[in-house]
Amino acid sequence: MNFSKELTVFLLGISFAVCAGGSAESIVRSGKTFVYSPRYQYADEPRSFAGGLPVFYRRNPEECSINSIPRADEEITELRKFTVPGENCNLYFMIHAPRKTEVKTITFGNLKNEKGDVIDGKMWEVFFVEQGIRLRKPGTKAYEVIPERIKEFNGTELNAGDNLIVWIQGKPESAVPGTYRGKIDVTFPDGVRSLPLELKILPIRVSLPENIDYLMYANIIAQKEKRVQFVREIADLGITGIVHHMGLNGEREVREFWDALNQAGMKTRINVLDYGPVLIHRTIHEVTGRPPRNPNAACYEECEEPRVMAGFMNRLSDLDRWMKLYGQPASVWHYQGWDEPYLTSKVKQALWETTLVRKAGIRNTATVYDARGITEMGAYGLLTSINGTSMNNPERFRELTAIGRMLRVGFWLLGAGAYEGTQGAVAPNRHYAGLLFFKSGFPVHVSWTYNWEMDEFGQTNAFVYAMAYKRPAADKKATWSTLQLEGLREGILDYKFAATLRGLIAEGKKRKLKEAEEAERVLNWILEEQTGWSGTRKLAYDAISFRTVDNEMLENLRLLMANEIMKLERVIR
Repeated sequence: MNFSKELTVFLLGISFAVCAGGSAESIVRSGKTFVYSPRYQYADEPRSFAGGLPVFYRRNPEECSINSIPRADEEITELRKFTVPGENCNLYFMIHAPRKTEVKTITFGNLKNEKGDVIDGKMWEVFFVEQGIRLRKPGTKAYEVIPERIKEFNGTELNAGDNLIVWIQGKPESAVPGTYRGKIDVTFPDGVRSLPLELKILPIRVSLPENIDYLMYANIIAQKEKRVQFVREIADLGITGIVHHMGLNGEREVREFWDALNQAGMKTRINVLDYGPVLIHRTIHEVTGRPPRNPNAACYEECEEPRVMAGFMNRLSDLDRWMKLYGQPASVWHYQGWDEPYLTSKVKQALWETTLVRKAGIRNTATVYDARGITEMGAYGLLTSINGTSMNNPERFRELTAIGRMLRVGFWLLGAGAYEGTQGAVAPNRHYAGLLFFKSGFPVHVSWTYNWEMDEFGQTNAFVYAMAYKRPAADKKATWSTLQLEGLREGILDYKFAATLRGLIAEGKKRKLKEAEEAERVLNWILEEQTGWSGTRKLAYDAISFRTVDNEMLENLRLLMANEIMKLERVIR
């Protein structure tokens, strides 16, 4: 089969959508009243649907609201997807209810290819995307409803005009390459409607280079009895290491941290203990018997005392010994202190800690973003900037990396996370964790989860975002996924395609193959023309308006890379 030829007609179109609004409503949480509105304030064009039958359609999931009305060009009569063996495969589509109905079940039959090979329909898990309530604007009590949490589907009622976002996951571990066909059966009160499914399993494998890591801010210890399952779930996303919120308090927690990683099967090369102010606070309290006299000081007064300095060094020495005693042989750990010191007036404190950490022979990271911070902390021994602005534009990238080369400060990309503008959507985190990270050339991507308690109202009764949410205590799984978390998963897979293609290009150029030069032109076009810098990226969620990236566009770019991989593998073999 000529997969390359077939894929040229398999490209997915980029859809643009206008979604409907609705009246403001309110909820009460933790004794506070929050007013919210549906996310989309621009109405879809009204339509009538013959017979009032449910409509299957597709648009970017972040652009589907409770009250969306599908356009005629969004309606689908089949669902098509491509993937590769051993990688997660996400499918999604929407169901619009012109009149009140019930979606009872969504089931799969087996998929078969032209040679009779079968993919068991039980491979698929069916979810729906919950319309959650999220912060609309920082500093206000106005919220908006957006699609977010991905929960198991067990049937639901739809009122007239409602929409259901169906999210389906599967992983064809060892499927034989080919074009598989089957159907999805959706049961309504008046019968079953089938949606044909075509799944192409491409004859390639993709992988991460051994020197590339994906780290996630998380608090493993806080997950208690679910910590092993939690690590399994984030490892399944592609995460290879942890930036542990609030560090680890003592030998027992260090041992429990490593027990969880080992039992979950997460093999790590890099982990960070992110203490913020915790370690120096504990040191001062332990040595002096009380907390810092002036917590607002640029550097705590007690840090001038030799006994505090010695106590801090002893704590670092203990941590280093425990991390090596209980940790994996190939893994190294880094210390991280005060978060964003140049934004919180704690520069002197950060420089004091950096000096001692390097004196103790321990690697360190810091969330410092601009030229001044990297220059000053680099001079004091900073090894790595976890940087969220380095890919804002080419000028900033060149400026910061030039300083890094001069002072031997490395960069990790602080990319995918739970931020204003990324929550409730697939595309932003997919862009960050995938092609933008690949474009950076940095060795590590770091995801900021923002709320490690995984509860909107879990921290000081504040309304906060999270990349994943806690399941009920009795549930075997630790978290519910979200659209933004699936964006991270998709981005990691995009990186695998790009890295695999680059490796084949290098091999092909050694053999002086013209196909390698053609593939290099495609990859360069993807990175230079289609992978926008984070500072100029435009995301349109609520209107037909200009955008530079959406999920379907990124799917198309992955397909182009797959096409070039197959061409090169064929001529190299």
